[in-house]
Amino acid sequence: MEKFRGVDYYGFDELLTEEQRMMRDAVRDWVEAKFNPIVSQHHRDGTFPMELARDLGEMGVFGATLKGYGCAGLDNVAYGLIMQELERGDSGLRSFASVQSGLVMYPIYSYGSDAQKERWLPRLQSGAALGCFGLTEPDTGSDAANLRTRATKVDGGWSISGITIIQSGTPFSVFDAQAGSAFISPGDAPPVTASLADGATIGSAYTHGDIHQRLNGYINFANFQHAPLLNYPSGVCTDLTGNTCVTAFGNLGRNTYRGPYQQNWDFSLLKNLRLTERFGLRFTTDFFNIWNHANFANPALTDIGAGAGFGKIFSTTGTPRLIQFSLRLAF
Repeated sequence: MEKFRGVDYYGFDELLTEEQRMMRDAVRDWVEAKFNPIVSQHHRDGTFPMELARDLGEMGVFGATLKGYGCAGLDNVAYGLIMQELERGDSGLRSFASVQSGLVMYPIYSYGSDAQKERWLPRLQSGAALGCFGLTEPDTGSDAANLRTRATKVDGGWSISGITIIQSGTPFSVFDAQAGSAFISPGDAPPVTASLADGATIGSAYTHGDIHQRLNGYINFANFQHAPLLNYPSGVCTDLTGNTCVTAFGNLGRNTYRGPYQQNWDFSLLKNLRLTERFGLRFTTDFFNIWNHANFANPALTDIGAGAGFGKIFSTTGTPRLIQFSLRLAF
């Protein structure tokens, strides 16, 4: 297969320095030769070629804009070109390199002590050490300054404490089994979506209040209407199953709505015991769904032709309350 040479419709290459072009071409050739031949199999296996980290280090990809500690000291344009070529191979490859550079090496370079810089930056640049970055939490989103999760060094290892995660509900659709009769016969295909009533919005469909008081009406039937009639003779059309009364499709999308949120509070107790200089014992107790919250399922009937059962919640879902004990010997 012919080697990829890139496209340049606007004469962008003419604006680049020799160093910028050289770095871009070196990474492009590496992606072609070393990464593209193996990426498909790794995608099927759900794996990542960690062995290529050393190659990226040797090319100066990790910490490319930093100065000293073995880093290349390139400008931001060269760094952008590097990321572009890695992204062409696979978005995961580009993320792997940009997290190592921007979210691991840069904070150490800018805010770390001299000892931390000397210890970690050369190893991270070469690919001998790989960093990771824990970021998003429910209370703060992508806000590193307000993270509540902490890692604390204890006798014999590290203890990590965090917070529970409250998840939004699973998506569901509001259907109209009569919709689209101008194009598909009833029963020939799954029901298609309904339409919003005049003046209604997607958000106005939800009822409000405590979920325990909304089980008989999680969403409001009056927020929806049948799909519009496509054509009919003069007079009122009352028989949607007849040949003279057919409808178009509804205007709602699939999975527009979300069911009740789910919450499970898990809690762990951990005790480290130092037996000897070489041996340690760790005892852990994990409590899953400790408060035994009832997590409600989505409404069972979401076809607007379902009658009185429309929008009602009939069942619960989620995990049971569990307690798990574990004992680990470290040596």
